[in-house]
Amino acid sequence: ALDQGFEAELEAGNIAALVAAHPEDGSRIPPDMPEMAGREQVAAYLASVLAPFSERVLDLTDIVEMVDGDLGLTQGRYAFDYTFAESGDHVANQGKYIAISKRGDDGCWRLHWVLWNGDTPQAG
Repeated sequence: ALDQGFEAELEAGNIAALVAAHPEDGSRIPPDMPEMAGREQVAAYLASVLAPFSERVLDLTDIVEMVDGDLGLTQGRYAFDYTFAESGDHVANQGKYIAISKRGDDGCWRLHWVLWNGDTPQAG
């Protein structure tokens, strides 16, 4: 469910909700870039990555989930197609991801570590 919520909020461009899906000490580990650790870095990363696009379509599929106590593992595939606001051009890719989630003291699940890479190198 956390993954589908992330998908919907990303498509809506809701940076605040995307950042809130991470705990204070969570991180994103993208391909070919340094790790973003903590909500402040995650927020800056998401804002810079999503800002140029007027439309974002993200599909998360083939999701396998495992839960052990307060830890959850999600493995799946992604496909995205984003439209640049200025030119109307598209950028698209697909690949795989793994997300490790933790249940907080408040009972909410949050994305603690998120790793992904594309099936083909990103053009650009």
